[in-house]
Amino acid sequence: MKSEHQTPPWIGLGPGAVVLSDGDLVLAVRCILQWQASLPLGAITVRVRHGWVAMHGEIDGDFPHQKIGAAIRSLAGVRGLHDHVMFRSRDAAVPILQAVRHRRSSELVQQLAQG
Repeated sequence: MKSEHQTPPWIGLGPGAVVLSDGDLVLAVRCILQWQASLPLGAITVRVRHGWVAMHGEIDGDFPHQKIGAAIRSLAGVRGLHDHVMFRSRDAAVPILQAVRHRRSSELVQQLAQG
């Protein structure tokens, strides 16, 4: 019989550290989203399985990915984060501006390559 070796979620934590269960992690992540991103409850679906956090949803406006990701990863018991949050643009010009910037950077790369 083959045994799977998994690193316990408390490895690397200091003495006396409390590791949160998957259910507690869901509640903690929802609180982080509400406090740090000012998102209404339920705007993003949060699921946790064996310490792996998955976020799904579609939101308007800015979403401080790095700040929230760091806060979530710092929770005891979190093994990883899958961020599948999509953005709805309020301004239709945003994708156009991104396409123009991409084209200009591509042209610049070609010019530099030609020397």
